[in-house]
Amino acid sequence: MNFEQFAFFNKDSELINQYKISDFNSDFNERIVLFNDFSYNFEIPVIDNLLKAGGSPNDFMFTDGNLESYENIGLNLDLDLLKHELFVQSQRYPSDYFKDGFMNPLYSRVVNHLNEFVFSFNDDYIYQLKNKTLVKHKAKANLFGKESERRRKEVFIEQEDYVKFIFANDRYGSLFFDSTNKLYYRFAYRALQNPFSQAELMDNFSFPKNQSIIILDEFFNVINEIHLEEDLYVLENSFVGPDGLYISINNPNNPDFNEDFNSFVRIQIEKPE
Repeated sequence: MNFEQFAFFNKDSELINQYKISDFNSDFNERIVLFNDFSYNFEIPVIDNLLKAGGSPNDFMFTDGNLESYENIGLNLDLDLLKHELFVQSQRYPSDYFKDGFMNPLYSRVVNHLNEFVFSFNDDYIYQLKNKTLVKHKAKANLFGKESERRRKEVFIEQEDYVKFIFANDRYGSLFFDSTNKLYYRFAYRALQNPFSQAELMDNFSFPKNQSIIILDEFFNVINEIHLEEDLYVLENSFVGPDGLYISINNPNNPDFNEDFNSFVRIQIEKPE
């Protein structure tokens, strides 16, 4: 979701201040994203009067084959709220992310208890931004089995082809950080089995069926993976509360679905002894 202005409110929903992106001095000519286009969790904190936004290529939804537009994009943008200046940080995608051709550019970003950014791209790692360097930690979904192919060298001329590519491949979704319990929750989705119909594609777009939650501790050790029962949850509609992760049960296939309420269940996390 592109955005042109933003505002701050207090706990009583009273407007404190508002800003227009056009008021910020910068030669940056790419998009500024408030959230990723598929609504992956994407935290935008304010640290030392700097709004930590995110960047993406202009053709974010599909590529014409020029992968340089992805490789060179700055993933972190600082908007100085006092000086009204915008700075593009040097952070890029992992250096080998596009080496074998096109890779899903959607990503999720959180801030941990050390005020470090942690990224979840569409590979089998999550990345800790430490001293301006991406440090990768293995976080592969057992849901995918031993081999999982998520790369493709063909280009996409139509957005429909891109969407089919996304769902025909195993993929990772949102990353959440639980600051109370110091846990990371990473969402994973199994690919649709080819061939699949347009109706199956659209249903899986809103309500994926084969999905899991990978749980990591504060040191990025995988401590559990929860495989979710089909047709009960809306995994990307989740939040972290003081006592853990809550996920939506507003799935129309859920026998307890009630369209008059937004309903959530807390996921019970079992840590190893």
